[in-house]
Amino acid sequence: DESSPAPVNLFEDEVRSFVAVEDVTCAIHDIVRRYINVATARATGDTGIIEVQKQGAVFNMGGPHPLSRVGLASVLADTRYYPISIEGGGSDGGGDSVPG
Repeated sequence: DESSPAPVNLFEDEVRSFVAVEDVTCAIHDIVRRYINVATARATGDTGIIEVQKQGAVFNMGGPHPLSRVGLASVLADTRYYPISIEGGGSDGGGDSVPG
């Protein structure tokens, strides 16, 4: 049937901690603001600001709830009021089929 969406294979065994774009942009804004404050303090000789960040620091951002891709698809479907049908992919590592 042409009106039915094609199934999408999503994997249950791969867990991610999804994060909202707004949260990432706020974190980047804070990092840049702190960098500017430290650079300004260095330029003006202000010793009141203590630098605690290292050059080349790595930042790992993730959301508070670990979800599989199937779990995320379920959350998005619920949010958008889309029907969802999950068919088991079995224990062979195959993906679950979710209409996309």
